Amino acid sequence: MISLLLCCLGAFSAPLATGPSLTAGQESPVDRVSPDVALTRLVDGDLAGPARVELARGVAEGLPVARVLEALPLLVDRDPEVRAIAASLLSRPDLGVLASRERVDALTRVAGSDSDRRVIEAAVEALGQIGGPGASAALGRLAVDDVDAVAEAAARALAGAADALEPLRDLVRRSTATEGRPRAAVLAALLPRYGQWLADDEAATAADHAPLVFSLRHPSPEVRRAAREAFDRLISRLIDSAVPGRASALLGKLGELGIERDVALYQRARICLAAEGDAAGALVAARELVRSRGLLLRPSARTDAFESQLWLFRGLYLKGVAEIALGEHEAASASLSGAAGALDVALSERRDLLSRPERLRHVDLLHQRAVIEVARTLAVVARGDSGLAALERARFAHLVHLEAQAVFAEIEGDVTTGWDGLLAADLSPYRLLFGRRGFAGGASEGSTVAALDRATIVRLEGTLGRVLATVSPGELPGFEPIEGAAGSVLLKQVTDPLADDQRRELFERIRAARLSGLEAAIEEADAAYRRAQRRAPGLLPEREFEALQRLQRRRMVAAQAIQQEPRGGAPGWVRDLRIPGSAALWFAQDLTEEGRGVEARLVASRMERDIEARGISNWWFYVGHERIARAQLLQGSAFTDEGRGEDAEEVLLRAVERIEDIQKQLLENGASPEALSGFRNLQASALVSLAVNANVRLQAPDRARSYYERAYELRKDEFMRTLLACYRARSGAETEARALLRTIRPGPGTWYNLACTHALLGDVEEALGFLKSELELNHASLESRARQQEWAAEDPDLASLRDDPRFRRLVRVD
Repeated sequence: MISLLLCCLGAFSAPLATGPSLTAGQESPVDRVSPDVALTRLVDGDLAGPARVELARGVAEGLPVARVLEALPLLVDRDPEVRAIAASLLSRPDLGVLASRERVDALTRVAGSDSDRRVIEAAVEALGQIGGPGASAALGRLAVDDVDAVAEAAARALAGAADALEPLRDLVRRSTATEGRPRAAVLAALLPRYGQWLADDEAATAADHAPLVFSLRHPSPEVRRAAREAFDRLISRLIDSAVPGRASALLGKLGELGIERDVALYQRARICLAAEGDAAGALVAARELVRSRGLLLRPSARTDAFESQLWLFRGLYLKGVAEIALGEHEAASASLSGAAGALDVALSERRDLLSRPERLRHVDLLHQRAVIEVARTLAVVARGDSGLAALERARFAHLVHLEAQAVFAEIEGDVTTGWDGLLAADLSPYRLLFGRRGFAGGASEGSTVAALDRATIVRLEGTLGRVLATVSPGELPGFEPIEGAAGSVLLKQVTDPLADDQRRELFERIRAARLSGLEAAIEEADAAYRRAQRRAPGLLPEREFEALQRLQRRRMVAAQAIQQEPRGGAPGWVRDLRIPGSAALWFAQDLTEEGRGVEARLVASRMERDIEARGISNWWFYVGHERIARAQLLQGSAFTDEGRGEDAEEVLLRAVERIEDIQKQLLENGASPEALSGFRNLQASALVSLAVNANVRLQAPDRARSYYERAYELRKDEFMRTLLACYRARSGAETEARALLRTIRPGPGTWYNLACTHALLGDVEEALGFLKSELELNHASLESRARQQEWAAEDPDLASLRDDPRFRRLVRVD
């Protein structure tokens, strides 16, 4: 589905808005009834209709854990709504593993025997939330139930359940069997998760791959779409794994199994660009895809014209991106224009006027249409033009992305997003081009422009960022707008979204969808509050009261933002709708890889200043602070590389303090461990950077150890265990260090620290071997390798190797 980034809403300090009266209201038959009494009355058959449902809700919310199994009779209650509530009760988080077998057995019986769809879905959803082998096995059995509603609900729950891979794999594998095949809707629900598993399991065999190939040719369009999504997930994860050749090798194996030719050509082009730097190979595959789909669009061809238009768009798009990589600028512009035309034909079917799934698919197509415009902007920039032509293209990319956001907000009630959702998409130039060291293969005959090298890629990345930032002020902090553009009267509509009637209208649509969504949410929260009051008159139902307060504050903040004076170039309500993008951080990291650390630090510093100047919206409060913290981490690492240890420590400590404050606020707002995990990892990274800086630049090993121990308490993965082994070796705890080393699997993320650890332990051969792997296999550019060689030459952990001629050759000190 689309890659729109949803915002994590922040804490609001505004006073409570005037909302609905919070009095108890008229007394009902269920007032002053405790959950224990309510359960007894329900089991005894007391009351009927709405009052009975109200009693059941009270039981579900407040029944003590020790009495939950006494609610099992409610699963066969005469009222289906009560049965659904009882099913949900059995998956309450506070139950943990208590009587899990009894609960799973009861829910399985209900899901397989009840006649009401609501009850079936509630029981199946509860099984998914309980999780564990027992619940997953039950879902696997239900997914082949004779009743469609049961099987389809079970498949959806299975795809999202924990510990569910075994039954999921078994079901998908059975799709190629002669008997016991899962129905099409079940297979479609399971395939995307299956594709993710195929990417993660290096031991997957041809028998595991065969169901995916079979599903790509399935007679059901629903299954074919799901199989393509699964295949996209599979290839994307393999590309992101950065293991050379793995994606290509798998594609070859799938080809032997008879994968659909168009799918193979499309993925071949993606792999050549994103994983292998082979633009010429990508061009060959893309051209063949365009040719085959062009033939199918002839009037005499009997084929699905909509799907053929989408394949034509994909082929022309990848052809255009490959031509950019090869320096064939005019051809690239023509190919990308054709891709836009093909996708416009598909969009003209106006699927946004159909069912909700089709409307969401329309949003996804709009999202891809905006990606095309980003690539067309890059094609103009690659020709050396960052003026009006590039700005107009970028403005249209922003316009289409806003349209996607508006349609999605009107479906879902609200969405806050930004450039990241677009620029991080699988087909974005950022994924296909900017992550590469460079591209092999020269331009075609008659062209004098060579394929992109790494320096050119980084230059284009920086210029594209400036162009996009110029047409969307404040949305891409860290990039300096194109000089003179904002002051030109002719460019006013291009550089100021609110002076552009089309973009302003879309902002208004997004804002209206937010306000209407908030009103609906407040009504629902107020009803929940009133129900809770009736269950316990005289007591304040804190959870429901706080939920209602939060929504009322959001409504007040949204209303106040409309009246705010512009800050940082845009009114508050516009700022609230768009999250600041991360592209400047990506650019700064690429500059660092090129050995241009000072420039990278200046970009990160500008990003921090830009976000602070624009102001951090309560609608993306945590995301805004996370962006600043990452910018500070990058600045600290750059200062360390420059030998400015004190400056590095100062900015990194500011980052740690900011991240700790974010976590504190999240905890106060009742955030889940999952919501905290990203910030805990970020804090651990900052503390590791402080430890490295203290050890190498400040020559303060005790301080380094203190920082590291704090980091290790936050994150204990393989990388951190490697560092722990290094610190143990540094402190003389050889036995502990060697015990840790036995638990570590060497790889690109651990090679350097393994070299340091073995050097500290006196294992010269092992240390030199890991250092060789690090320097020869683990750097995207010569500049990045040179920077690592310089660091290694000064690293005190490698001091025992300095007199070895092999070390001196590796770090090039002779």
